[in-house]
Amino acid sequence: TASLYHAEVSPYGRFGYGIRFDRDKTNARMRHDVNGVDIASNSWTLSAWAKDLLPPVSSGRATLFRGQDKQSNRDWDRYLVIRGSNRLLHSYDGADGNWNNRYRSTGHEIDPLTLRGWHHFVVVGTGNRTRFFLDGTFVGEADRQEQSDVFYVGNSSDNELFAEFLDDVRIYGVSLNDVEAKAIYGGGFGDQFTSVLIDDNSTADSLPRTFSVR
Repeated sequence: TASLYHAEVSPYGRFGYGIRFDRDKTNARMRHDVNGVDIASNSWTLSAWAKDLLPPVSSGRATLFRGQDKQSNRDWDRYLVIRGSNRLLHSYDGADGNWNNRYRSTGHEIDPLTLRGWHHFVVVGTGNRTRFFLDGTFVGEADRQEQSDVFYVGNSSDNELFAEFLDDVRIYGVSLNDVEAKAIYGGGFGDQFTSVLIDDNSTADSLPRTFSVR
């Protein structure tokens, strides 16, 4: 089970009901009750659908997944971070003694203001590296693999709110490959239901209108 802080179950999720965070509360978040969810030391995957991403301040970051305990009494592991100073996608190694080296960059820029609507994020830990997928496409990897647990979703404990809406948050005890990461994105429809895509043709003003269904 999980607890919501300054958040609510909303009917406006990606697939029905999801979670809406109060974007005016810096500590809005979801916390797994009791302890964090342990993830396999060598292979794990985290995923979530997010809408209305919030730009981090230049000196801060936005965090989607965070561990429970500080590593080496320094900081918490974070599994998907957008760094405010450069808008690059990172993992975050809380055990590193150099605070700047804790950010492990993918080199892929995320501009929250240009990502309209729902988007799917996948983070895969495998082979001492962390791989990132956005909307089913591999966008880069970090050169370390964190492996503590997952305690907070949607924020760290404060000032790192990732997005206003989340849905279909998943934690796998295996490392999904590229084909599997693309499959759970499902071309924008996810993998929970049978989907029908209707394309309107150029005769939108004609009567009757014609469509292709696939």
